[in-house]
Amino acid sequence: MSVAIKEKRKHERKRVNIPASIKKLSGQGPAVGESSVTRDLSEGGASFVVSGFIPLSQRVVVELGLGSSSKPVKLIAKMAWVKRREAGKGNEMGFQFLDSSREDKKLLGDYIDTVK
Repeated sequence: MSVAIKEKRKHERKRVNIPASIKKLSGQGPAVGESSVTRDLSEGGASFVVSGFIPLSQRVVVELGLGSSSKPVKLIAKMAWVKRREAGKGNEMGFQFLDSSREDKKLLGDYIDTVK
């Protein structure tokens, strides 16, 4: 018997490999920065391979280097899930985007539209 799993995402994820920085929001614990690379990206969230650990529901600032802009796109996000990887290969973490400036939201949407 197979069970269908309902997709909860509102936006289609696209496979990308772009540089990212993940920083905890001030007042949300120690100010720790993580350099990362995206695995997939949508207007609603992204997954990253991260070397450290970020607790579930932790709010962070995600900075994405989209290449088309001279400054990184900044988004407020919440850590939604984590998948442990082999020892020494970091963790795969999924983040839900919660807020961003109108300009950064447009830059992200325009970038995603160019990804096949």
